[in-house]
Amino acid sequence: MAELYGAFSLFGTGENGLSYNVSSFWFQLSLGLICAYLFISLASWRFGFSVFRKREGDSNVSSVPWGLDVALSLFIVYLIVAPAFIQFLGKVSVKDRFIPAQESAQTVENKETGDVPPEEGTPEPQTEETPSPKDERDLSTQHPVARMLVRAKGTPYFIPIILVFIAAVVVVAPATEELVFRVVLQGAFERAARIRFGEPNPDPDPADAESPGASNRPNARVALAAIIPPALLFALLHAAAPEDPSAPQSAAALLYATLCGSVANVLTILICVSFLVIVSRATAGDLGCAARGEREGESGVQTPILARLIREFSQGLVLYAFVAPIVYLVKITLQNLYPSVIVDPAPILIFALAEGAVYYKTRSYPTVLGMHMGLNATSFLLLCMSIA
Repeated sequence: MAELYGAFSLFGTGENGLSYNVSSFWFQLSLGLICAYLFISLASWRFGFSVFRKREGDSNVSSVPWGLDVALSLFIVYLIVAPAFIQFLGKVSVKDRFIPAQESAQTVENKETGDVPPEEGTPEPQTEETPSPKDERDLSTQHPVARMLVRAKGTPYFIPIILVFIAAVVVVAPATEELVFRVVLQGAFERAARIRFGEPNPDPDPADAESPGASNRPNARVALAAIIPPALLFALLHAAAPEDPSAPQSAAALLYATLCGSVANVLTILICVSFLVIVSRATAGDLGCAARGEREGESGVQTPILARLIREFSQGLVLYAFVAPIVYLVKITLQNLYPSVIVDPAPILIFALAEGAVYYKTRSYPTVLGMHMGLNATSFLLLCMSIA
């Protein structure tokens, strides 16, 4: 659950918006990368939307071999078991390494604000040289990882924190969330909806003999029942209360939480994939990574699996460029209307519904992964623009 939607309030005004320095090299670089990404994506719209073309083997795609009971169990693993396990290990081994840094950061903040007198004659010029943009901006409604980067600016650990940030937020978090919410949960909801609302398939899949109706042809009701519940869960998990301005978390504490969350995400991926493959007998197609060839002309041309996965991932990056304006517009509008409230669930719901529709039509994990990584990468660049 490491979205960067808190960075969207960079567009806000007043105390709840983060200011820009348009003459900064990093601002111009980040802006240039975002503009280049949007331009390339819009120019490649035919390539992006070609992911919806029919492929060989898609005429009778059956439902996944796991039901809602398995999906909800794995969702609980993602939500509670794995993070709790990692937190427990961190408390007995890793966290102690962050405590001195956390206390040091808190001491510096106290010295800057004057709440606690300097100890042991700390040189006064130290506080004058330390940049203090965080004192001028309200970060309480920003996402925790956004607060971490802003508060880490000017420290010796800023570059390592950025690298951890990119790995955790741009790579690991999207991979985990798309597996859990799209592949596992949406796949199970679609299976249940096909049994309940689907039309009988004139050419049923023999593999679904143990659950009659699981290979029923989908319709509008099946699509809604498959897409909406996982999207709602995904959005609700991002609902949070603003940070207490009188007790801000230090960059060290936020970094520790980010590291624990990333290890928990990797563990969740291993548990989910292992369980689905070993127990539920899931195939690559069930996991959204089928080696299907594209149909070209009269004959089907089999594309190598790695090339196809890279192609579909790139198509997801292109598709996100068409969803981004709506998501950003909703976020900016709501943030300006309710500056003291975290409004992330609303734009996240819109994005999750778009991803769900794409996955429902394509059954392609790389495509929705590309969309999600595009979201987090562009949000990271927006945050870099404000930090600059």
